Amino acid sequence: MLQTEALVKDLVAELARIHHVTHQAHPLDELADSVSRLSGDDVPALDETQQLLIALDRAGRLTPLQAMELQAQHLIQRRR
Repeated sequence: MLQTEALVKDLVAELARIHHVTHQAHPLDELADSVSRLSGDDVPALDETQQLLIALDRAGRLTPLQAMELQAQHLIQRRR
């Protein structure tokens, strides 16, 4: 977990800036959205921080475990 009270969204934005990573939609993202919609699942759209976490993971700048831990902390912080 994070050792700071800093907001995850700020940390993730800074990591993306430092590593020149931006979110780029992947063809499978659209397929997943379509399948979810057709199955009747109500899946909310990802926010900018969540999209950047995926981009940082895909770029190899975060491990999947780091991305998951940051995502969990982000969701906790969003509820506050």
